[in-house]
Amino acid sequence: MGKREKNSLRELVDLDELQSIQDEFAKTVGTSSVIFTPEGEPLTQFSNPTGFCSLIQSTEEGRRRCFQSLMDMSRKALELKEHKILYCFVHGGHFVAPIIINGEHKGTMFAGQFIPREFSREQLTELRRIAEEINIDPEQLIKEAKRMRVVEEERVWNYSSLLFHIVSLIARLGAQAAELNRAKDALQRAHDELEIRVQERTAELAKSNEQLRREIEERKRMEKEQEEAQLAVLNIAEDLNEARIEAENARREQEELTRKLEKSNQELQDFAYIVSHDLKAPVRKVAMFGDLLKESLAGRLDEDEQENFEFMIEGATRMQQLIDALLTYSRVHTRVKPPQRVDLRKVIEDLKEIELALPLEETGGKVEIEEPLPSVYADPSQVYQLLQNLIANGLKYHREGVPPVITIRGKQLGDWVRIEVQDNGIGIPEEHHERIFGMFQRLHADDKGTGVGLAVCKRIVERHGGEIGVESTPGVGSTFWFTLPSAPNLNEELKTKGSEE
Repeated sequence: MGKREKNSLRELVDLDELQSIQDEFAKTVGTSSVIFTPEGEPLTQFSNPTGFCSLIQSTEEGRRRCFQSLMDMSRKALELKEHKILYCFVHGGHFVAPIIINGEHKGTMFAGQFIPREFSREQLTELRRIAEEINIDPEQLIKEAKRMRVVEEERVWNYSSLLFHIVSLIARLGAQAAELNRAKDALQRAHDELEIRVQERTAELAKSNEQLRREIEERKRMEKEQEEAQLAVLNIAEDLNEARIEAENARREQEELTRKLEKSNQELQDFAYIVSHDLKAPVRKVAMFGDLLKESLAGRLDEDEQENFEFMIEGATRMQQLIDALLTYSRVHTRVKPPQRVDLRKVIEDLKEIELALPLEETGGKVEIEEPLPSVYADPSQVYQLLQNLIANGLKYHREGVPPVITIRGKQLGDWVRIEVQDNGIGIPEEHHERIFGMFQRLHADDKGTGVGLAVCKRIVERHGGEIGVESTPGVGSTFWFTLPSAPNLNEELKTKGSEE
């Protein structure tokens, strides 16, 4: 059998019938009556309450003390396991009877608010004290106390015992009825389960018959297909052989294409290097001889001729800068060093003392580092160049009258490190966030830069397998970010490639 269901007294007893019996009892005996659940919730309404009790319960403190007193009497009677006449905190008598059904406490019946004899002088004095504690006029409480009906304990006991037995009988009948209903429910469930099992078994048999029929049909179909398949095997073998030959030819073509592409890339890099290198000498000579010619003709040139010389020298100088930038861009893949652990803090401090010392002094700028700053695993010289370009841009494009502040921070992202270079400069419109990483891209017409610096940064980061980007608000500043490997075992391909180069 399963675990017996625990029914409350509310589920076992007809409360309307119980209330009617309780009211008749209270009216006949001349005392009040009520039944509480074990948790202290009134199961029935108070029958025939006295003015004395109603006055006590007219204040919040009085109700609390009255409820606490009833619960104390209930616990005491339950501990004694018998009916008892007990007295509450204001000396009112109560017949207290725990209602136990099948060994479980279902509720407590109270019949009382009586006194076996008139209140004594000492009791009246105590009632005055209690009245003040529960915020009631003492004289009014004494007046109601003197109106209390005097009923002998024996009379209350006899009538209350009768009521208690009636309540217990009704509860037991309810419990029996509930048990009968549970038995009927169990029988119905068993019947329903049997019906379901019969239906399921019938369905299983039907399914088995259908499966058998399908298997017979499938076997016939397979026998037929087997005969046809024997003819097809030769055709399939021929097709497979042709596919193998085609795949082999495609593989060879792919390998040849890859070799040609690698050769083309190498030739392109070599060409860019050679062209840039070979152009440097003549362009340097143009600038140098231009300066010499300008000095030798000093005082003999009119204003237009002087301006033309300056344009020529400036153009040659500009060409030198572009060639140097192109060389730097091409060397990202041609002049590389094996990766190693790089201390970014040391790189930044070196830049502040050497390459960035003059821009920092001229702009009154600062470079701040937020701790901790993780190390990366990369080509040291290229990391140096990457940070130099990004910090220099932050110092260069600052707002007028606002000293530049460059803040550098980093955080670990699994096998990678994300570095952010934040400035408080002029910012970059969103539509240019992708464009600025292209070759020879400049956003300002008066910019004397080459437009290659960010393209070099992008190529360095991508060579290490990372990503680069920017977040910016015009007039507020920009944050350039990039990712690089954080440990040797996380980029074996880069390590091998660097060693080969």
